[in-house]
Amino acid sequence: MIFTQTNKVLNEWGKLGVERSQFELKITRTIRGRKVSRVASGDLVKGIYYNVLKRKRDFAVKFGVKGPASRYASFIHDGVNGTKIKVGSPYSFKGKFANMTAIRKWIERPAFRLRNPKTGAFIEKNEKNIKQATYLISRSIAKKGIVGVPYIDAGSEWAFNKIQRRLEDAWEKDSVQFLTED
Repeated sequence: MIFTQTNKVLNEWGKLGVERSQFELKITRTIRGRKVSRVASGDLVKGIYYNVLKRKRDFAVKFGVKGPASRYASFIHDGVNGTKIKVGSPYSFKGKFANMTAIRKWIERPAFRLRNPKTGAFIEKNEKNIKQATYLISRSIAKKGIVGVPYIDAGSEWAFNKIQRRLEDAWEKDSVQFLTED
């Protein structure tokens, strides 16, 4: 039983879903009065994939994240509750600090610029300033948590709404073809 038309449309759903999920991640949002981007290295955007699963009686399109970003993808998708502020996530910070090593690596990226907390002016990236920023950012993230961005859900839903009618038509054509075959 080969459903070629249906399979074509399901692959289109997957491609559109991945593209839209990547778009959802790249959007700069205002969260708690600050502009926030969820893309730092681009690993998460590059790691989004889809698979069309063929089962005995039906089909499914599975979206996921592969590569180095798979370790933290669900935290970005679902968010993380802080120690003081809850964001409705299944994950929570336990201690007073978020992962300081990861935050330090993020701060050391060339695109990250340090500011003086009092004046707002840009400051030099030296060891003392990096350590101080790592400490302050880590503590703040652990307290306030991370607001989730359901990028995969939003992307797959948007893509499904785009192809839903064509999927129904393809399923109908393939079913008629299957029933009329000898």
